[in-house]
Parts: sequence; structure tokens; C-alpha cells
Amino acid sequence: MSRWLLYWVLKCDDMRRLCESGSVAAGACWVISGTMWFLGLIIISTVCDVRSIPYPSWCSMAIRIDIIVLIVVTVLWCILEAARHMLPSTKEMAVLLVVPPITNAVVNNEMLRRLPKRLWDLASEWIEMLAPQESARKMGSATTSPNKPRPKRPKLVTKK
Repeated sequence: MSRWLLYWVLKCDDMRRLCESGSVAAGACWVISGTMWFLGLIIISTVCDVRSIPYPSWCSMAIRIDIIVLIVVTVLWCILEAARHMLPSTKEMAVLLVVPPITNAVVNNEMLRRLPKRLWDLASEWIEMLAPQESARKMGSATTSPNKPRPKRPKLVTKK
């Protein structure tokens, strides 16, 4: 893994936070622009109608600009939210980079391939027997009391 790739893996969370901050800022701009649009469209037009004065030309231009700002901010917000959800976190990126080589190393390991199937079966049985005991201990269950006998573990038979 190169230093450059490691740098970007560690910066994944920062990029997600940057997208989240940009998304919040776009949302704030949307609220401000929506408020300005409401004030310009409703309040000023109502005042102009009540007083029978002509609608100011600068208001219609401001409303047009505001609508353009609303559209741009909405598109920007959608892009930032999509980027925030699509960018992996640092942990996810580390898993994406580390697990495939480990899996390939285990699958391609000649020593592991030569192990007999019976040994794999014994290991699987051992893991299955230990799993309920470990989860019960962590949960503080009464099933792991010292008076209760433990199930017998399979014995490993070796050839001489």
C-alpha cells in the first residue's frame, strides 16, 4: 500500500464530514433563499396591491435571482448528500483494502490446503461448542454456572 493511498484512506472520514458540512450550509442557504422568496413574493406584492402602487421592478429581478439560487443550492445539496452517503468511512475503506489480500492468502496457502478434512470438521465443531459458552458468559447468563458440567470437547486424533 502506498503512502498516498494510506493518506486518502485516513482522510475518508474528513471528506464525509466536509460533505456533511457543505450539505448543512446548502440547507441553510435554501432556508434563507426560501424566506427571501416568501418575503418578496407574498409580502411585497400584498403591500403593493393594498396601497395600489406599482410592483417595484427590482423585486421581480430579486425573485428571479432567488429562484435561480434555490435551484443551484438544491442541486448542490443533492450532490453533497449523495457524496456523503457514497464515500466509505475510514473503517470501511480499511476493510475493503485489507480483507481481500488476507482472504486470498488463506485460500491460496498450500499448507492449509493439505490439512485433512477431518481436522477442519473438528475445528468447526470446537468453534460451535465454544460460541454459545462465550456469548452466555458475556451476557451474564445463568447457563454458565460453575456447578453445571461443560460439554465434552472432541478429542483431536493424531496419526503416528
